[in-house]
Amino acid sequence: GPPLPSLQGLDRDGRVLYMNSFNRQMPVGFHLGFIVLPEGLVERFVGMAEAVGHAPSALEQRALARFVADGHYDRYLRRVRGALAERKEVLEQALRRHFGQSIVVAPADAGMHLVVTLDPRLGSATSIAERARQAGVGVATVDRFRMTPGTDRQLVLFYSTLPVERIRDAVGRLARALSDPAETKPRAAVAGAGGGGFGMLGRSVKAPSSQ
Repeated sequence: GPPLPSLQGLDRDGRVLYMNSFNRQMPVGFHLGFIVLPEGLVERFVGMAEAVGHAPSALEQRALARFVADGHYDRYLRRVRGALAERKEVLEQALRRHFGQSIVVAPADAGMHLVVTLDPRLGSATSIAERARQAGVGVATVDRFRMTPGTDRQLVLFYSTLPVERIRDAVGRLARALSDPAETKPRAAVAGAGGGGFGMLGRSVKAPSSQ
C-alpha cells in the first residue's frame, strides 16, 4: 500500500519539524540533509544557519534539486527498493533453510536489515556474533543498540550492500560456524571488507542497472 504519512504531514498547527537526509539513499560521501519548517520558523532557522557558517556545497545542493525535480530520484528509489526487496527475500529464505525453527525473524516490510531472535540452545547473541566474526561474517547484537541490558538473544543482520550470492554464502558460513567449531578459526576476511558476511560498514545501495 501507500507509505504512511510523516508526523509533519499530519500536523495542522505548525508544531512539527521534519528533518531528514539523503545520506542513506545516495552514494557514500554525499552528505546533504534538510528540514521542513513551519512558516513562522523559517526566518529564524535561516539566521541560525548563516551564523553557524557551515553550509553544504551549493553545487551539490543544485545538482540534487535538479535530480529530484526531474524525477530521477523517484526512479532511483524504485530501483533501490526492488534491489533491497530481493536481498531481503534471499536472506529470509537462506535463514529458513539453514536454521528452520531455531530463529525467529522479526517482520519487516522494508529497510536495510533484519532482526532475528535466537533459540536459547544456540547460545547468547554475543557469543554467536564472536563466532560469526571469526568465520568471516559480520553481525551485530541488538544489545549493542540498547540503552539498558536486554536478553542477549537477538542479532541484527545488515544486507543492503551485499549481492545475493554473498548473502547466501554468509548465512551458510554462519550456520557452519554454529555447528562446527573448526569453522570459527580466525580468518582475514570480514564482512563489508571483502568477506562473505553481512555488510555493516557501507550505507549506500547500488541499484541494478536500468538496462
